[in-house]
Amino acid sequence: MNSINNVLAIDVGYRKIKFVSHNQEGVFTAVMANEKVAVDETYQAVSRTSPLVVDGVAYWVGDDALYQPSAVTSAQNQRMITELAKVAVAEAIWRSNIEGDIVLSTGLPLDLYKDEKAITETTWTGRELIVEKAGVKRRVRISSVELMPQGIAALLYSLSLKAIADEWPTSGLVVLIDIGERTIDVATVRADTLEAIRGLCFSIELGVRDLKQQILRIAKEQLPLIPEFLADDILKTGTIIYRRQKYDFSQVRNDSIEEFANQVVGELQTRFAASDALISLALLAGGGAEILGKAIGSIYNAEVIQEPTMANVLGYFNQVASSGYRK
Repeated sequence: MNSINNVLAIDVGYRKIKFVSHNQEGVFTAVMANEKVAVDETYQAVSRTSPLVVDGVAYWVGDDALYQPSAVTSAQNQRMITELAKVAVAEAIWRSNIEGDIVLSTGLPLDLYKDEKAITETTWTGRELIVEKAGVKRRVRISSVELMPQGIAALLYSLSLKAIADEWPTSGLVVLIDIGERTIDVATVRADTLEAIRGLCFSIELGVRDLKQQILRIAKEQLPLIPEFLADDILKTGTIIYRRQKYDFSQVRNDSIEEFANQVVGELQTRFAASDALISLALLAGGGAEILGKAIGSIYNAEVIQEPTMANVLGYFNQVASSGYRK
């Protein structure tokens, strides 16, 4: 039987990749670049970093890949069968300093889970990876794969938190709203039995990316040449520095968040319809909850759980390691 010492949980998102092992957890940017095409000797000398070598192929991963012209992101779906997923797992292995046989615990979006569960398990079970960096080599074999739907994992993690457990209702429905970069995954269970209500577990094609695009459209009216990546700064702080000049978009930020929050709540109310009155507890998770949680929560009477960005991956880890385990 596998122990907690060889479990690697990973959540491959559109924007960030989160991982948890027995001795490490972290987050890195969901970007990679093939070193054979993208390597720049000047950049390598300045950055003092080394590429990650996976099965003999070298890659820049995370922030290091952002400076490379052939950088690739998870542009299609959050799938565990892409080259990016392989490199992401390898990077998490490296950062976790693990080797040998491991259990890979991960998840899929609710709308992809049924169709991609089997192929994901087949792709990873028994797979061997040789991961090398700066001359140090590690060998890993994926002995088994454990999968959970996103949202459901975050919901089960929330139940392991004392603050949530203390207020967990004895009847009605509990809803977890997982706000991601491109989608919002909604998981609904019966409070008393934790039975998932399939008709009320769904994905909404709406996410933080849409909010940033909305902010960017308005900001461009004042600053037509504003680079798209600065939408992140506006969303975080309301201000940006562009060509050494400071611009304040706080009002744009606040108005956009309020409008977007109302749009999300409208979608939720439409999906739940008559079932809305049965909701006893609504929880918010995902990276988007860090920014949108207060606005959505005030309208929909929902609360942001502890560590919302890491909720799914901690749920994956807990599933295999032990219920409620935390580093």
